[in-house]
Amino acid sequence: MLVVDDDPSIARLLEIILKREGYECACAQSVGDAMRSLREGAFDVMVSDVRLPDGSGLDLVEAAVAEDSRMAALVISGLDDVALADRALRVGAYGYIVKPFSANEVLVGVMGALSHRRRELDARDELREASAETIRRLSAAVEARDTNTAAHIIGMSDFCFAIANELGLPPERCELLRAASPMHDVGKVGVPDHVLLKPGTLTAGERELMEQHAEIGYRILTGSRSELLHLAATIAWTHHERLDGSGYPRGLKGSEIPQEGRIAAVADVFDALTRDRVYRPRFSRGDALQIVTDARESAFDPDTVDALVASVERDGAIASSPRRQPGP
Repeated sequence: MLVVDDDPSIARLLEIILKREGYECACAQSVGDAMRSLREGAFDVMVSDVRLPDGSGLDLVEAAVAEDSRMAALVISGLDDVALADRALRVGAYGYIVKPFSANEVLVGVMGALSHRRRELDARDELREASAETIRRLSAAVEARDTNTAAHIIGMSDFCFAIANELGLPPERCELLRAASPMHDVGKVGVPDHVLLKPGTLTAGERELMEQHAEIGYRILTGSRSELLHLAATIAWTHHERLDGSGYPRGLKGSEIPQEGRIAAVADVFDALTRDRVYRPRFSRGDALQIVTDARESAFDPDTVDALVASVERDGAIASSPRRQPGP
C-alpha cells in the first residue's frame, strides 16, 4: 500500500489501520514523493489525499493508474463533494472516502479496490489468452503453407523481446511484443504459392504480390479491441518499413515508423539471415549481425540495432566467417 498525505497524523493513522490487517505500507507526503515511490516499487493500492502541497491528488491518481494499470487507487478528502467524488472515479480511483473516516471505511474501501483490481486483471488475462490463441491458430495457418516459417516465427519473436528489453521497455510491454510479433507475416496467407514458395529470384510483378502481405496482415488483424491483436496489426503493417523511406507498404520514414515496427524490422531481418532459404544458405550470426549493422541509420533505427548487438553479444561469442553478400 502507498499512503499519500501531507498531514503526518492522517498518514500515521492510515498506516496503523492498514498494518493491523497485515498490509505492508509506504508513505509519501507529496506528488513528487509519491511518483518516486511508484518508480522504485510496485504497489497494489494507493490511498491519496486530494490536496497535496505540490499538486492535485486526483492528477496523481490519474497519472499513476495510467502508468500501472495493475494498481488500484482510493481518494481521501475533507470535502463531501459529489462532483469531486465523481471526478475521482473518472480518473481511475475505485472509491472516495470523506474525512473524518473510520477504520472500517478505510478497510472496506481497500478490500473493494483489491477485489475490483483482481476482477479486472482476471478479465484482462482471459482476453489476452483468447487473443494469444487466435495468434497461435493464424500462425499455424501460415506455417502450413511454408514450413520454413515456423522456426523463424519463434526466433524473430524472441529477438523482439530481447531488443525491447535491452531498450528498457517495461517488462509487460516486452512480453506483449513477444506475444504479438509471431503474426508479423500472417498476410502471407494471401500470397499465391507460386510466389511464396518460389526458389529463385522474384520478378517485379511477383515481388509486388509478395509485398502485399504487409497490407493483408494488417487488414486481417486490425479493428480488434484487444491490445495484443492491435499491436500485432501494427507490427504486420510496419515491419518492412525502412528508416530512409525505402520500405513498404507506405514508405514511412524515421519516427513515422512505430517503435514496435522498428524493433520487428531488425529482429525479422536478423533472424531470417541466420536461417536457410530455398534461394540461399544461412549466414553465421556474425555475418548477419554485420549486414544489419551496415544498414544502421539507413534502413534500421540505430538504437534498435545497438540493442540487438548488445543482446546477441551477451548470448556468447559470435561465429565469424568470410563476408558474403545476401542473396535475393
